[in-house]
Amino acid sequence: MLGRGVWSSLRQGLSRGLSRKVGGWASGEGRKMDIAGIYPPVTTPFTAIAEVDYGKLEENLHKLGSFPFRATQATVEMTVSMAQVGADAAIVVTPCFYRGRMSSAALIHHYTKVADLSPIPVVLYSVPANTGLDLPVDAVVTLSQHPNIVGIKDSGGDVTRMGLIVHKTGRQDFQVLAGSAGFLLASYAVGAVGGVCALANVLGAQVCQLERLCLTGQWEDAQKLQHRLIEPNTAMKQRAAPWEERMCAAVLALCMPSCLTLHSVPPPVPTLGTHSGMPGTPFCCLGCGLSHPRSGLMSPYCPA
Repeated sequence: MLGRGVWSSLRQGLSRGLSRKVGGWASGEGRKMDIAGIYPPVTTPFTAIAEVDYGKLEENLHKLGSFPFRATQATVEMTVSMAQVGADAAIVVTPCFYRGRMSSAALIHHYTKVADLSPIPVVLYSVPANTGLDLPVDAVVTLSQHPNIVGIKDSGGDVTRMGLIVHKTGRQDFQVLAGSAGFLLASYAVGAVGGVCALANVLGAQVCQLERLCLTGQWEDAQKLQHRLIEPNTAMKQRAAPWEERMCAAVLALCMPSCLTLHSVPPPVPTLGTHSGMPGTPFCCLGCGLSHPRSGLMSPYCPA
């Protein structure tokens, strides 16, 4: 089980809007679906012999499914399959094969077809660092008018673009999620409603606290916390290894099953390596002043 702060925020986010109408699109309190909140992308569990633990993986998959780079029909088939096993929404990444041909018109056609045939609401997903393709703003604006497209997860980090999307889709029932904790405060400042943050797997309570500070207008405190989260978020992003998230969780004494902390293939010492500027530095000691309350781990690098 992930840390209590993570699950608390996740449950709050789900309870706010993940209401499904059998055989049709979600409708709750006048919205297509409320996707506000912090969502930690769930890590992949392994067994003691380094094989995927599908039983534990099934337990870890909650509500939102992220789909690989698939053609339109294959994506439709997967959304249907995910809906059948209980998914409430589908985060659908931009198709990136032949990306030179992925014009706004082509992407609008792809997402419209998926949304038309999907039995569950669709969340657009733009992650240019991995796909080499940024979902154009004009395409997002057009797609925001579709009754079964409820929002976008934007991992590009361009806050100006995110603010423009919020502005141009203001008349639609459309929501924007930040794709990283590194720019979460800025995203809230321009109108985002939440984030899908890998860092929440490790520092879930702190990421959820940043959300609360933003929602209650405590911007000075939010700025201070955002600054403290940037370095650990960058450290995770630079390596982005699945075992590292599990290792970091172990270092911070988060409450996670052994399949998530031990049954992987971590390095012999729980460190983030030389890229952090401090060879062999534990994750919680990257100058951010953060540690899990149960870990008792602080560092001379951490500010007083």
